Amino acid sequence: MESKITYEQLIDLMHKSDLRNEKAWSEFRNEYRFYVKNEQKKHERRSLEEDKRRKEEDKRRKEEDKRRKEEEKRRKEEEKRRKEEEKRRKEEEKNKKEEEKSRKEENLKRDKEEEERRKEEVKRREEEAKRKIDEITKREQAEERRSENWEKEWLKLRASIKEIHGELGGIGKSNGEIAEDFFYSGLKKSMHIFDIDIEEIEKNRNKFRKSLQLKGEYDIILTNSSVIVLVEVKYKFKERHVIKFVTKQIPKYKVLFPERKDYKVYGAIAGFTFEDKAIELANEYGLFILTQSGENIEIVKNATITY
Repeated sequence: MESKITYEQLIDLMHKSDLRNEKAWSEFRNEYRFYVKNEQKKHERRSLEEDKRRKEEDKRRKEEDKRRKEEEKRRKEEEKRRKEEEKRRKEEEKNKKEEEKSRKEENLKRDKEEEERRKEEVKRREEEAKRKIDEITKREQAEERRSENWEKEWLKLRASIKEIHGELGGIGKSNGEIAEDFFYSGLKKSMHIFDIDIEEIEKNRNKFRKSLQLKGEYDIILTNSSVIVLVEVKYKFKERHVIKFVTKQIPKYKVLFPERKDYKVYGAIAGFTFEDKAIELANEYGLFILTQSGENIEIVKNATITY
């Protein structure tokens, strides 16, 4: 049990009591003991509280030190990270500059190579053009020589075709008319072209449709019950003749003659001489190719395309 007497009350009690009295002395002594014991307990309590406070303060200081150390560590790591980031950024800038420099050098090199390639291509094309011009010149010279040979051969053949000339109006005809006479007479005689039997043959067939303002001229037309062969005749067949025949004359035929729209239409070119390009185009367009062999007609190429 703790005493509630204070130090001032204890002193006052000591002055008022007759300490010579045994009872008073005993009462004072008990109060004093209680007072001393209570003060000891207060002191112990204060000591414990002080120890606890010191421990908590130590703990707080340690935690604060730990926090400061962690903060310092974090700052150092952040500083390290910033330095690494700065280093990385500088390296990226350096790499970017090097890449840009490398790209510019590569572009310059590529442009230079492209320029060299263009120059080589121009040179190659010039050489190719020169070669083609030389080939065309040689081919034209060869064709001229061949034409001269044909002219000589025709002089020899005139005697054999005088009868034809007489029937068609004399010998004062152009080379084109001579060619038409020759191929018309040969086809009329055989009434056959490759594996096609001919039932009807027409020469110089012209037609004009007013409603369409469309005109067509055909040198020779060969017909049977299901097939029509349109024959374009030239003394000397050139590339432009083939193009005109295929792109203009053949497509107009079924428009001008709608009653024959269900027929199979083949194209044929007939001539004494041919440009090489004319032969190539005729093959490409799938035309018959007819030429002269002595006094007969020779089919050089069979037709492969119907129109």
